[in-house]
Amino acid sequence: MPAGFTYRKKPACREYVRVRLDKAGIAHKHPVEGAGILTSLTETDGLVELPDDLTAVNPGDSVGFIPFASPGMTRRTLAMEVPAHEVWALDQHRNTR
Repeated sequence: MPAGFTYRKKPACREYVRVRLDKAGIAHKHPVEGAGILTSLTETDGLVELPDDLTAVNPGDSVGFIPFASPGMTRRTLAMEVPAHEVWALDQHRNTR
């Protein structure tokens, strides 16, 4: 899959970049980074895996893509498949803060 972004990283470190796919199948990096940015997970289609030996990605480079959903699934069906007990546990956690 072609990258639609530029990215630099340190060698000997595997990284995962959150991306959204356009209609042409090009992966675009989410503009906001950080482990605590949950909205980037809801606004992206999956992860691009950057291997240990890679230090740079440029537009057009081939990258490995890990989708968040199985083929044929949409964001709506993915959200509907969260078990009710997990939603309840999340609500309980929020109420204890």
